[in-house]
Amino acid sequence: MAGKPIVIDKLKTYGNKKSRYKMYAQFKGYGLLPVLIDYETALELGEIKNPDKKITREQALAQLKEAKKLLDLEVLTQKNMKN
Repeated sequence: MAGKPIVIDKLKTYGNKKSRYKMYAQFKGYGLLPVLIDYETALELGEIKNPDKKITREQALAQLKEAKKLLDLEVLTQKNMKN
């Protein structure tokens, strides 16, 4: 499912006071069964992204530089970038 957007259906917690609780994101997979992923680890690895999260100036510049590089290599066109 790498690179494909998904919609998280539920956030669930499992565990107990002794072993500590962990939060899992649940979403629909390819089959009938739901998929659970470790929410905190997925956030740290960039597997889950919040589209409403503000980015830093450095992150914005890095994204612009990457886009410019792709334009220069003709991997992207101006038309692609408007979509």
